[in-house]
Amino acid sequence: MEKVSIIIPVYNEESYIMQSLESVMNQTYRNLEIIVIDDGSTDQSMQICNELSLIDERINIYHQKNSGVSSARNRGIDTATGEYIFFMDGDDVIHPFLIEHLVSQMKEYHVEWAMCKCKKVTNYQIECIFNGALENEEKNKIFIANPTEAEEWFHLKYSEELSGIGGKMLLRKFIGEMRFDRKMIYGEDTLLLYYLICKGVNIVFFDVEWYYYRQHLSSTTHFEKVKMDEKYFDCTRIIRNSEYEKNQIAFALYWEKWLLKQMEKSFVLMKQNNKKRKCIVLRNMAIIERKHPLFHKLKLRRKIQFLICFFAYPLFKIQSQGIRKFF
Repeated sequence: MEKVSIIIPVYNEESYIMQSLESVMNQTYRNLEIIVIDDGSTDQSMQICNELSLIDERINIYHQKNSGVSSARNRGIDTATGEYIFFMDGDDVIHPFLIEHLVSQMKEYHVEWAMCKCKKVTNYQIECIFNGALENEEKNKIFIANPTEAEEWFHLKYSEELSGIGGKMLLRKFIGEMRFDRKMIYGEDTLLLYYLICKGVNIVFFDVEWYYYRQHLSSTTHFEKVKMDEKYFDCTRIIRNSEYEKNQIAFALYWEKWLLKQMEKSFVLMKQNNKKRKCIVLRNMAIIERKHPLFHKLKLRRKIQFLICFFAYPLFKIQSQGIRKFF
């Protein structure tokens, strides 16, 4: 039975890490290496992890100074000894059958990458999952992609499912020397998945929501702060430019549209929070963005909406509130 290394970066997750680890410990697939990377936690997270490691010897804990999630995941990859690597966050949980099914599919279909859907859930819903109150039946919907199809999945068909590392199982030797970019503050997991897609990968997609992504107040607050950071757009811009340089216009246009949407949402958030300096910075970014060749390939309606957001915001606000329909 092949070993699976499950990498879990942890930074101040005392409220959630026990449930997260228990969902891993209760997997029907037993040959696991549970790698917990403590990224400089200052709460009781590690005390909880240490206590659980006394119960389950598969839990291995490593400590480092706070260096960010990319550094923690990279250390996990470097430490892993399993044939397969599975990524999850310290506040998420997984269905007890998930690892068993992903390993089985990777072996049956001879692929380098297996994944399921992620389901966004509240704390209450996770409690229901643990108590067996939610539907957990297997749906038996499996889709396979060759390297060409995998590119279409990433850029178009399943772009949302393929934007995050959670719930993804990868063949260790396929990852090779590739690592998360520590210089990337946001979107580092999307960027790594993109580079893996560029290598040429076969994917099996198990269309069932067995990875549970916890939504809570601190994560929502953090994401709002992220959207007000100028570096929030770096990942999207890198992928957009790369596909444009490869003359993959359809893919590049998808990321161009996504970039405009990100910028609009961030600008609205900055306006609502009265971040005048950040509004000026983002407006200057919009001036640069409208000069990009891909911007001119968009429909006129989309271009006008973007420009109204940054240069006639009161009109954009009226439109978004549905008071008057301009388009």
